[in-house]
Amino acid sequence: MKRSDPFGGITGDENKVTQDNGGEQPPKSPFFQDWQQTINDLTKSMDEWDGRGLKKPQESLLKRMRQGKSIVEKTVNSPNWVWVDPILKESANIHFRWANKTIRTEKNVPKKAIRVALVGLSSFARRINPDNPDLSHPDILRCYNITALNNGLPLVDAPDDLSFNSDKHLDPFAGVRGDGDVHKFNQFKSDLDKAVDQINFSIDFIEQLDVYSFSKEVRFKNLTKTKSITPVKGVDRHFDVSFWWANVLINKVKNIDEKKARMALIAIRRFLTTIDFKSPDLRDLAVLEIYEITQKQKKPGKSINDPIELRPKNEGGMSYWSNVSHRWVKPKKDPKTEDYIAPEQGL
Repeated sequence: MKRSDPFGGITGDENKVTQDNGGEQPPKSPFFQDWQQTINDLTKSMDEWDGRGLKKPQESLLKRMRQGKSIVEKTVNSPNWVWVDPILKESANIHFRWANKTIRTEKNVPKKAIRVALVGLSSFARRINPDNPDLSHPDILRCYNITALNNGLPLVDAPDDLSFNSDKHLDPFAGVRGDGDVHKFNQFKSDLDKAVDQINFSIDFIEQLDVYSFSKEVRFKNLTKTKSITPVKGVDRHFDVSFWWANVLINKVKNIDEKKARMALIAIRRFLTTIDFKSPDLRDLAVLEIYEITQKQKKPGKSINDPIELRPKNEGGMSYWSNVSHRWVKPKKDPKTEDYIAPEQGL
């Protein structure tokens, strides 16, 4: 005797709890929830940029002005972008946000590149694995620690510098760069600007050598040399050309004629102006040399009267050099307790 199996050997799992039989799914992690909110915010931001779901004013611009109404169109408050000037609408600030906190911002992004940046952000966020995030990426690590901090979870140790490396890390903004003040504290940029100004001044000086005294620019009338160019004594129209950085002499070419001196100055300017102050190529030994000079010259806590907290971490303090903003990031003093508070990593 035998019994036929109407189900053909297919069996179920009576002990398995599923949403279909009234059971509940296990709760999602806080990181997953923040990730989902980021996706939703970016979808909303893209919808607003594309004009989906927005009501446009019925009146014309002229009619609204005559009626005394605002000439700025009211729109949904986008989580990830905002016009720099809501009337001109030529550029916007683009934000990568996580758990209501801004991770990174590209300021003054041109209008034609805004959608590219938003698509890049959306793609980047969707590629984050909420169950196993890649914490080797500096931006994802910051996201993870923000979630952990908000939910009382253990933080992941971060390096002193959460430096973004375009060769290793996916760029959230898809390569879009703004023209904002994100690097207004960039100490390397400050030294770079001074070096370029100094070379430009020397180029202008040498261009004025053949100009009659009464026709020379005032700033050159009584000038016989500059910091970067010095006449060679006893040799007519020959010069020493020096390359200075942050008051440190990098190199000097001695006893060259006027034509070569001008060419040398122009070459130094070309070298300086091709340096990307936001992401200098430290594989170039010449760039690395001047970069390390800035780092050494600007080191905090060097004065005998400075508190120990201002010194670099490896000297017992709280400050660290950031390869993100290319400056020394220092602790701040709590006005109530007078204690120094260690700065956030990756600034």
